[in-house]
Amino acid sequence: MADNTEDLTYHVHRPVLDYGTFATKYRETFRRKRSLLEVARDEAKQQCGGCTGRHWVSRLLNLVPLVNLLRLNQYSRTDLLSDVVAGFTTCVFHIPQGLAYGLLASLKPINGLYTSLFPVFIFGIFGRSRHLSIGTFSLMALLLSDMIEANYEAYIRRMPGNFSAPMNYTGAEYAKLQTAVVGTFAASVMILTVGILRLGFFMRYMSDAMLKGFTAAAAVQVVVSQLPLLLGIQPERSNSHFRIVASLINQFKVIKSTNFVTLGISIGSIIILYLVKEFVNPRVKKKIRVPLPIELIMIVISLLVSKFAKFNEKLQVAIVGEVPRGLPSPLVPDFGFLPAMLPAAIPVGLVGGVVTMSLAKMYCLEFQYSYDFNEDFAILGVSSLVSSFFQCFFACGALARNSVVVSVGMKSQLASLISCSGMLLVLLAIGPFFETIPTCVLGSIIVVSLINVMSPLKELPRIFRVSRVDFAVFVVSGLAVLVL
Repeated sequence: MADNTEDLTYHVHRPVLDYGTFATKYRETFRRKRSLLEVARDEAKQQCGGCTGRHWVSRLLNLVPLVNLLRLNQYSRTDLLSDVVAGFTTCVFHIPQGLAYGLLASLKPINGLYTSLFPVFIFGIFGRSRHLSIGTFSLMALLLSDMIEANYEAYIRRMPGNFSAPMNYTGAEYAKLQTAVVGTFAASVMILTVGILRLGFFMRYMSDAMLKGFTAAAAVQVVVSQLPLLLGIQPERSNSHFRIVASLINQFKVIKSTNFVTLGISIGSIIILYLVKEFVNPRVKKKIRVPLPIELIMIVISLLVSKFAKFNEKLQVAIVGEVPRGLPSPLVPDFGFLPAMLPAAIPVGLVGGVVTMSLAKMYCLEFQYSYDFNEDFAILGVSSLVSSFFQCFFACGALARNSVVVSVGMKSQLASLISCSGMLLVLLAIGPFFETIPTCVLGSIIVVSLINVMSPLKELPRIFRVSRVDFAVFVVSGLAVLVL
C-alpha cells in the first residue's frame, strides 16, 4: 500500500533582534546590578522577615542536631544504648592516641589529651554528621610537627631576653606551644571561611587516587619519624627537601647509640599490637561487637612495669614525663605571630578539612541521610578555633577511630559527648599516672595504627592496570609528600 501522506512544510518569518531592540520593543526591564550591601539586606529580610518568636526558638534548637533528632522522634532508647557503648569505646581510643599524637606533634602528650576533649565537645554539640568522631590524627600530628619545627625558632627570637615561660614550660616548649596554637587558629579561620562562603563544593574534585596517594606517603613519613623513639636514639632533625632520605641518613649516623632495651620493648609492643588487631579482634568483635582495647591495655601494662622496674632511672628508657592534673589554663595565641604562620597553616587546614569531610561523606552515603559539607566545615573550624585558646592543636577525623566507633553502634554525636565525660575524668583524676609510660610504646601504637593507612600501596599494580591516570595521580601526590 502506497504512502499517500503529503510532506508538510512550515515557513517561519521572524525578524532578527538583538537584546536591546527586543527589550525596547517588548518593554522588558533590565535588572539593576545590586550592591553587596543591598544583597545582604535583601537576604536578611528574606530569612528573618515575618519570623515569630516560635520560629526563632525553632531555629536555635536546629543548631543542636541531637535536639532536632529528639523533636522529630528519630532517636530511640536502643540508639541511646548504642551511643553509650560507642562513647566509652571512643574514650578508650582517645587516651592512647591523644598521648601518642601529642608527642608526635612535637608537643607534650598532655596536649593530645586536651585535643581529645575540647574540640570533640564542641563538635559533639553542633556537628551535623551523626557518625563522625574528631580528635587527634597521625597525619595531622605530622603536619603540625613540621609546622612547629620549622617556625618555633622564629618565635623564640620574638621573645624578650628576660621572658619567663608560664605553666612550668621551658622557653623552647612554650615557643612550640605558641606556634601550634597560632597555626591552629589560622587553619581554623581558613576552614571556617570555607564553610561560611559555602566553598565545600571543592570536595567533589578530590579524587580517591589523590587522597590515597597522599595518606599512604604521609604514613610512610610518620613511620620514619617514629624510628628514633623505637630505637632510643636522638638524631639531628632535617627540615630540607627529600627530608625522609635525610632523616634516615641522620638516624643511621647515630645507630650505634641504640638503646637495646628500648628496641626490645618496641619490637614486643609492635608484635603484640599487630597480632591482636589482625587476628584476635576480628574474632572478639563477632561475639561482643566491641574490639579488645589493646592500645589501652598496652599502656597500662607498660606504665606499671616501667614504674616498678624504674626503666628511666636504671635502663635510660625515655618516658612521657610530667602530665599535669586538671584542665588547662587558657592561653591566648600570639596574634602578632599570625602573619608568619599563615603559609604553614594552609596545608594543616586543607588536609584536616578534606580528611574529615571525606569520612563524613562516606558515612552519610552508607547510612543514607542528607548532609551539608559547608555546615560541618564551619563547625569544624569553630571547634578548633575555640580550642586553640585551651592549648589544643587542630582536631579532625581519623579513619581507624571512626571505623571502630561506627562498628560498635554510634548513632549520633551523643557518643562524642559521652567520650568527653570519660576524658574529663582522666584529666581531673588519673593524668599523672601516665608519666612513666615509655615513649617507645607510644611510637609502637602509632606505627601499628598506620599499617592500614599504608595498605593502598599494595593496590598500585591493580590501579596501574585499571587506570593509568589514577596511577599517575596516586604516584605524583605521594611523591609530592615525600619530596616536599
